[in-house]
Amino acid sequence: KRHGIDLSRSEFDLFNGRKAHDTLEAWKVKFKLSFDVDTEAKEKVKICDSLLKDVKLFGGVIEILKMLKEKKCKTAIATSAYASTLNLVVKKFKLKKYFDAYVTAEQVKVSKPNPQVYLTAAAKLRVKPSDCVVIEDAVLGVQAGKNAGMRVIAVTNSFPADQLRAADIIVGDLFSAQKFLYSEIEK
Repeated sequence: KRHGIDLSRSEFDLFNGRKAHDTLEAWKVKFKLSFDVDTEAKEKVKICDSLLKDVKLFGGVIEILKMLKEKKCKTAIATSAYASTLNLVVKKFKLKKYFDAYVTAEQVKVSKPNPQVYLTAAAKLRVKPSDCVVIEDAVLGVQAGKNAGMRVIAVTNSFPADQLRAADIIVGDLFSAQKFLYSEIEK
């Protein structure tokens, strides 16, 4: 809104899951705006980071992470967020003990739906992409996971099921994702 643009929810959703820099670059071109993308991206990150105090984890996050650790599964966060934002989330919710690797916006050149973020995570975990399962709630994230050759569980936290249909399985919450993963691990 600072630049006189009022995005609709559907316009905003087209960029959900992309790096701030890539999103701002696209908006600059689309809306014929004049601003420095790097400066605006830093400002966006500051704003997002300041809003984190009100953020809560989706139900089932801790339960699924505990189950994956108990089953000795390797886990990574592969996000389009910047490291500063991820670090705040990990610290706030005490998540560090659950993850073996992290991939943030600074570590990839191209945003989702490009698979680079997931392929980088698989490489850090030393796991073949075909042996990975992605849990996603964004359309571009589902596409990125599939483009990486990974199985994808889509959770309808942010988008309706019909928009996430490229996923291998669609669930309504992380508790359902946990049940599915548990049955897969026990096979």
